Amino acid sequence: MTFKEIWIPYVISNVIALLLIFICYKWPKVGKVFWGIIFVLAGIFNIYSGISNPEVYVNAYGPGAV
Repeated sequence: MTFKEIWIPYVISNVIALLLIFICYKWPKVGKVFWGIIFVLAGIFNIYSGISNPEVYVNAYGPGAV
């Protein structure tokens, strides 16, 4: 993939990261809740990916798991 293909998700993810930094600085408890929600959603996505397409999941993430 080239940068032209991924620049929008790249910018969005960096804006969200900066927003989370600001939230964690101003309201630490709210920031912790947001981080918890993000990790739970990531876990759900990984479980869903692993169950629905195990071959794709293993081929995509398997080599980096060593």
